[in-house]
Amino acid sequence: MKKYFVTVLAALLLGAVCTWAQPRAIGLRTAGMLSYEHTFGGANFLQADLGLTYDGILAHGVFNWMLFEDLADVTNLNLYAGPGVFIGAAEQHFAIGLTAQVGVEYYFDAIPLQLSLDIRPGFGFNGSQFWANGVLYGLIPSLGIRYLF
Repeated sequence: MKKYFVTVLAALLLGAVCTWAQPRAIGLRTAGMLSYEHTFGGANFLQADLGLTYDGILAHGVFNWMLFEDLADVTNLNLYAGPGVFIGAAEQHFAIGLTAQVGVEYYFDAIPLQLSLDIRPGFGFNGSQFWANGVLYGLIPSLGIRYLF
């Protein structure tokens, strides 16, 4: 039993170290959201956003793929798209939903800074009704600024 525990612990620590070694970015997205990106070996990354709405809190998680990897090598420009989920809570309701994101990022060579512009329409359910948030704000482009580390 002790060998099993040590093996599992060693595997978890190795996984954490490997994950920590991947490129990351943290910053802000319009509408006052904190934004975090974590790259997974090459052209895939997870974007997690957390922010306050006018009457509650909202969290997004989107898994993105780079669409044209060769473009980034030449121009520092990345085009990406991916599916995601969101969860939110307000005074009167709790909501969950599915979302999609399409965007573009630019990396500066001289400083560890990334700028992004994306759209994120989605469909949600709050316990009593479905709605499409893309009509209201998901199709309005959001600007992001992140520090790369």
